Amino acid sequence: MDRRGTRRSGRIGGLLGGVLLVGGALLVLRPVWADPPSAGAASSSGSSVAAAPAESPPSLREAPRPLPAAEAGIGRLIPDAACRDSQGRTVRLTELVAGSPWTVLAFTNATCPLCRKYAPVLARLEKEYAPRGVAFVFVNPTQKDKPDDVPFAGRYLLDTPGKLRAALGATSTTEVFVLDQRRTLRYRGAVDDQYGLGYALESPRQRYLAAALDELLAGRSPTVAATTAPGCVLEKEEAASAPTVPLTYHARIERIIQVHCL
Repeated sequence: MDRRGTRRSGRIGGLLGGVLLVGGALLVLRPVWADPPSAGAASSSGSSVAAAPAESPPSLREAPRPLPAAEAGIGRLIPDAACRDSQGRTVRLTELVAGSPWTVLAFTNATCPLCRKYAPVLARLEKEYAPRGVAFVFVNPTQKDKPDDVPFAGRYLLDTPGKLRAALGATSTTEVFVLDQRRTLRYRGAVDDQYGLGYALESPRQRYLAAALDELLAGRSPTVAATTAPGCVLEKEEAASAPTVPLTYHARIERIIQVHCL
């Protein structure tokens, strides 16, 4: 090869070498300016180069959720508490449950927003299940309501001393309880999941009370026997002390065996 060809080959080789050098530098530098580090990523020295994202505020939504039946007291004997009806007469729990195989005790009032939403739902359930032998009793734990304003056909009780609330262990103004004629607790919790804290659905996905009544009327224990019941909280210290039930086989053990083991 002559001297001119040698010089031309040298230039080409130099150009190729320069291109390769620049390309290698780009490959090395690309992660630095093309892809920003993710939050919390560490530098080569091990220190964090980006702060973790701020935690989102806790959700204010609360829907009913199932509870273990035993922990919720399903199968226990409810003490024979007393309260007043809308005419001021004293009635005892034994009297309230004596006339029907199943009695629904539904807490409600006119000041809790969720109670106002569930009032027509309870009225429909009362109309649907009354012909099937289910009695509905409505319990008002406050003094602010006027019984004339309620849409229910069943008895309306004023539990302002809190004795019935304490006997049942009620925790919210939307909670319902199903008892048999022996004052045995068979279901407690929410009516359904259509309304809760911070949300409302077009229709319920779970009809807890109706499902429990259907199973009890069919001679079976409810598949879901206890749930939470989002609503206005009934503070424990506001309730009177519940009457005590003696620890006997008939009062407690027999009932638990019948509900959970048979």
